[in-house]
Amino acid sequence: MTMQGIAQSDAAINHPVNLYQFLELYGPHARIKFVVLHRPYLDMLASHVTWDGGWEGHSNVIRGFMMLLRRFLDQHQVDSLSGEKLWTLVCVERLTAKLYGYEGEEET
Repeated sequence: MTMQGIAQSDAAINHPVNLYQFLELYGPHARIKFVVLHRPYLDMLASHVTWDGGWEGHSNVIRGFMMLLRRFLDQHQVDSLSGEKLWTLVCVERLTAKLYGYEGEEET
């Protein structure tokens, strides 16, 4: 199945952690913030290369869910009630570099 097929499949749209439904249901009652963890794509793919029928199938699944997440994030940049930013992107590489004594150049 292609990444577009996965992103548009009933299983993906009706996933138990449907972010649209979560936000709609809990948003009026709680202050919701999302933390989006970004991991290098090839590292993510290599960590489970035997899943989903091999690297190509797993790549399509990962990309399909990335499309779903991107669609949600693009449509929900700010909280509709408070106007505050709804999500923050955190790069996993920056966390691991800090925690494991990375001594390379830092981006400015």
